[in-house]
Amino acid sequence: MVTVLLSFYTGVYACTISMLSVQFIYRYWAIFDIIKLRYFKGWRFLICVLYSSICGVLWAIGIYRFDVMDEYSEKYMEKDLLERYNLSFSEISSLALVAFNADGSLRCIPLSCIVPFGCILEWRKNFGHCLYQ
Repeated sequence: MVTVLLSFYTGVYACTISMLSVQFIYRYWAIFDIIKLRYFKGWRFLICVLYSSICGVLWAIGIYRFDVMDEYSEKYMEKDLLERYNLSFSEISSLALVAFNADGSLRCIPLSCIVPFGCILEWRKNFGHCLYQ
């Protein structure tokens, strides 16, 4: 349940950041190109809301699927968490991306989040670039 709530939290955060980028575009056009503000009126405003919502949902799904704490991640971080903060994993909720095994080999499941998150970020960049044209 905690993992679901943390994933939901990250999705809401991603949605908020995406809406801030939409707000930046609106303010930019309000100052420099008033004609393009028509994209923020009527049904077209739903595109902005969908853009932010899709980013948030995809981010939450990616966190839930790829960044869950497994036994190796807990052991890897337990020593530092106990030394620095005097906490154990039973007291907190957590998500982590531990990229390497103890022998130095790559861990495939945690690193597989790079592809979907990279696609989300690229989509956001291209969406913003298309609006500035």
